Amino acid sequence: MQFLRKIFFLAIILPIGIFALNYDVKFTGLKDRNTLQAIKRVSNLVILQKRPPKTINALRFRANSDEPEIQKILHFFGFYDSKIDIDLEESKNNILVVNVLIMPGVRYTIKDVKIYTDCIDKKQMDIAGISIKDLDLKLNSALITQNILNAEKKLIFLLSNKGYPLAKVERRDVIIDQTHKNALVEWCVDTGSFALFGDTKITGLKSIDKSYIDKKIKWKRGQKYDSRKVNETQQNLLKTNLFSSVAILHEDKVDEKGELEMNLKLVESLHRYISTGVSYATIDGFGVSLSWANRNFRSQGELLAIDANVAQRLILGVATYKKPDFLRVDQNYVLRSEASREKIPASYLAFIYSMENRVDRKFSKKVNGSFGFRAEYNEITDSANNGNFFLLSLPAFLKFSSANNLLNPTHGQTIIYRAQPFKNTINSSKYFFKQTLIYNLYIPLEKSRNFILAIRMTLGSIFGANVFDLPLTKLFLGGSDDDLRGYKYRTVSPLNSNNDPIGGRSAIYFTFE
Repeated sequence: MQFLRKIFFLAIILPIGIFALNYDVKFTGLKDRNTLQAIKRVSNLVILQKRPPKTINALRFRANSDEPEIQKILHFFGFYDSKIDIDLEESKNNILVVNVLIMPGVRYTIKDVKIYTDCIDKKQMDIAGISIKDLDLKLNSALITQNILNAEKKLIFLLSNKGYPLAKVERRDVIIDQTHKNALVEWCVDTGSFALFGDTKITGLKSIDKSYIDKKIKWKRGQKYDSRKVNETQQNLLKTNLFSSVAILHEDKVDEKGELEMNLKLVESLHRYISTGVSYATIDGFGVSLSWANRNFRSQGELLAIDANVAQRLILGVATYKKPDFLRVDQNYVLRSEASREKIPASYLAFIYSMENRVDRKFSKKVNGSFGFRAEYNEITDSANNGNFFLLSLPAFLKFSSANNLLNPTHGQTIIYRAQPFKNTINSSKYFFKQTLIYNLYIPLEKSRNFILAIRMTLGSIFGANVFDLPLTKLFLGGSDDDLRGYKYRTVSPLNSNNDPIGGRSAIYFTFE
């Protein structure tokens, strides 16, 4: 009786009485998550589910049309013995369920990888230093097509690093062995001529001096061609913010000297800009800002900028000059002048005027630092320790970071060390030394890295003069996004008899989120 009711429902009632045949899709049998997600991305049953067919035959056609696409995905992920069975059944609430049973079979593996420079005689490539491991492939690992395609791109990239920028893959064969459930991957490669860097032609320059560009080019004529130097040059030029487009091309063949002519095509961006803004912060209150900058001062990529911010509790003016590649590449000279009025309720009112000369240097991709000289005048009132201070200091900075992103890190760590010896030349003429160590750690709690445990620890200390001989602006005061959240800004401190913060000569902060 149940069987007859189902036949009657599928054959008569659905085609006549329903204009849209709603259905659910159920995939079973396949346990590999990545393969299943890829199948769902190409399945018409899934993609068109919100546009249901009008008849049972149309639904069957839609289901059957999925089978060859699903097989392609299964082959892509190494399931070459797979079988698919699609069946329709009625659910308890009279909605059809399309059951897609996937029997993947044994997943094929990579038996071996061969790279030939002669497709006919199958002469293996003898360029030293390129192995299966370098291609990010492993023997006996799953035979996944995307891994093979990525390895092919990596092979061409590695050849271009070793002086063969004209290399190309003439043929790729993946020989399936159904008996042993594995495959042999073969590439036939035309390496092309060995090439040296030749002349470099630069086009597109309008207001930037060519000598500035020459400093950014990582290769020299006559050196072995290396695509890593090309990529590094491109990134260095883009990081200057002086160009909207940087394209580096080369000729299709080497000249009689074995050199490859390089073409550097640049499109300059706007170098001068003016910006304005309004803001509100619980710390500073309402404020307005105005900025002007020239990123190509003296046609040498030098920066000249003036910034002004006026808020209820902070008035700040800054003038900055930066000369890139000072004395050497990846080293900048910075001259900075600053004037500010800062009023921290319940802590102090400070007028600060300073001038700083420093050299910033990038030691490696993960390490950078700076060292300089700073002169600073502090006039402090409305505090537990009023006074005027003229400070001379030698600020030093060192940073190591393996974090994967500057603004939104999901893994890695960052260590920052600041050291600054001071000499106060008025009032109490004493020396003191301030140092701060900051450690940030980012731990992903899941593979998708949507949930990150961020840990921050700060250690600070000041050696030398007594607390009351030091300007309050240089002492440690907790209460900010970087240390103690939820407290009044820069008010966490030992207090005097009037409950005014006097600041501290040492601090330990630990936060996590």
